[in-house]
Amino acid sequence: MIAGVFLLLPALARSEYVGGEGKSKPGLSVSIEPVFGLTKRDMTGDEGSLTSLRFFLRPTFKIYDRVAFYGNIGAADYHQGDADGALGLLAGGGAKVFLIAHNQYINLYADGQFLTFASNYDGDGHRFFAYQFALLISHKDDNWNIYAGPKYAQLQNGAHADQKVGIVIGMDYSVTPMVFFTAEMHNFTDDALYMGVGYRF
Repeated sequence: MIAGVFLLLPALARSEYVGGEGKSKPGLSVSIEPVFGLTKRDMTGDEGSLTSLRFFLRPTFKIYDRVAFYGNIGAADYHQGDADGALGLLAGGGAKVFLIAHNQYINLYADGQFLTFASNYDGDGHRFFAYQFALLISHKDDNWNIYAGPKYAQLQNGAHADQKVGIVIGMDYSVTPMVFFTAEMHNFTDDALYMGVGYRF
């Protein structure tokens, strides 16, 4: 993946932020959150691990009790060995479908999303496309919302990825009914950590 295969490098580093179910109230709601993330992934072959830093803004629109749509817009880079890809445009979106919602004990929801990313290394532009699906169980208790579940992450050149199945674990904490903090980690497919703060309208 070095030299002529550098086009694939960003695709193999991506683990996509999901976010918790507890960010929205029943009925119509809107939230917005800036998110910061760091991912690290072991690569096939002898190239070593690839690290990616990213930050983006995510608006979420919950139009029914069972469906929420969101977008991602921001920037990301990648680093592997002597290669340091410059910050480039990150964009994508997705949807959550709430299979069990507003239950007193356990909620269940599915998340599906896609993402495209472009970066510049050594004068050449590189682009990838990725998508991810996750099925998450969440539990809300007072100001806390904790969620976890499996995910499947496929990439534009997914045959080069070591692992495509992993787990997501995260939590939200509502400081006020409108302001919340969020933290999320991924494992097995890669090591990833996301942190953010959001505002509900």
